[in-house]
Amino acid sequence: LVSSGWRGARVEDIMNSQLAHLEDFIGTRIKLEGPHVRLTSAAAQSLGMALHELATNAGKYGALSNDTGQVDIRWNIRQEEGTNRFEISWTESGGPPVIAPDRRGFGSTVIERMTRIAFGYPVKLDFAPEGLHWHLISVDDRVFEADFVAEVKDSSVDLSRSPRSPATAQSSTAGRRVLVVEDEAIIAIDMAAALEDAGFCVVGPVGSVYEAMKLLDEQVCDCAVLDINLAGETSAPLASRLLTSEIPFVTVSGNTQESITEEFSQSPFLSKPIVTSKLLSKLSTILREPDHVVS
Repeated sequence: LVSSGWRGARVEDIMNSQLAHLEDFIGTRIKLEGPHVRLTSAAAQSLGMALHELATNAGKYGALSNDTGQVDIRWNIRQEEGTNRFEISWTESGGPPVIAPDRRGFGSTVIERMTRIAFGYPVKLDFAPEGLHWHLISVDDRVFEADFVAEVKDSSVDLSRSPRSPATAQSSTAGRRVLVVEDEAIIAIDMAAALEDAGFCVVGPVGSVYEAMKLLDEQVCDCAVLDINLAGETSAPLASRLLTSEIPFVTVSGNTQESITEEFSQSPFLSKPIVTSKLLSKLSTILREPDHVVS
């Protein structure tokens, strides 16, 4: 990503990077097949971390932990309803019998929650006895860089945690439901963890207007945190809905406050990188304000 000027990365380069320690298996026990595709930096980060976690688990417990197992990795561009959607699957076979884990840790966060934020759909993770299967698909084409080529081939943010707020400061946030809309998966996961530490019940996080609208249809939210610029779109329609529903929200953006549009002008604004203590303070304030308007 750095060498490309943060303009994304090709899937095969991500594969080569995250499977480098298994290069002796590529072409024999690890089979790769898919088109040339360049993903955005946000999608590339999430996919790379997921592949690293899957490869680590396969080497420790799965198909690559013995002498006979195999891993089949396939990716494709699926055309549906006039849009291109990226999909990828990781399928293991021939390894020890698979047993689903009793608890979900950081690994499951990476291969399930983080990729969902970046690609827009929940992943399918099947701990079948004959081998683990992981499948990911994007909600639309926002994960592609504009210059990607669909040619089939053969072979910084500071979200440092602040100490848990005292009980007196937490009283206005404990149990309150906050919708988190942020398309940078690493930021979103860390933000959600910090909010949960502060007593909030986090709805999401999600990385698209579509997913956020769907959550608002299904769940009641007390407040929200909105990143203005999502991958390929703006959260302005979501801000308008929240204003109409009188649900207060905090706006976050990498741009200056002067550049925001009318939909966000009535909400408190935080510039990236986000300091957790400031975010918690803004949320506490808007939850106390009867008219939900904060300068």
